[in-house]
Amino acid sequence: MNDTAVTLGDADVIERLARLRALLPVMAEDLAIARRRAATLAAENERLAARVRELETRPAGARATTSRRRRERVRESS
Repeated sequence: MNDTAVTLGDADVIERLARLRALLPVMAEDLAIARRRAATLAAENERLAARVRELETRPAGARATTSRRRRERVRESS
C-alpha cells in the first residue's frame, strides 16, 4: 500500500463532491435509458424467438411455399 497519503483540503473535498453531484443525475439518466433499451430488446427477442418456434413447427413444404409467396410479393411491390 502507498505510505504517502494525499491530504485534501476542505475546498478540494467540496469541489469533488460538487462534481460528483453534477455527474450523478447524468449517470442515472443513462442507466434509465439503458434499462428501457434492454427491456425493448428483450421483448423483441421474445417475439422473434416465438416466430422461429412457429416457423420450425411448420411442415417443410409449407416453409418453402411461404418463402416463395413472400418473394413473389416483394417482386410485385417493386
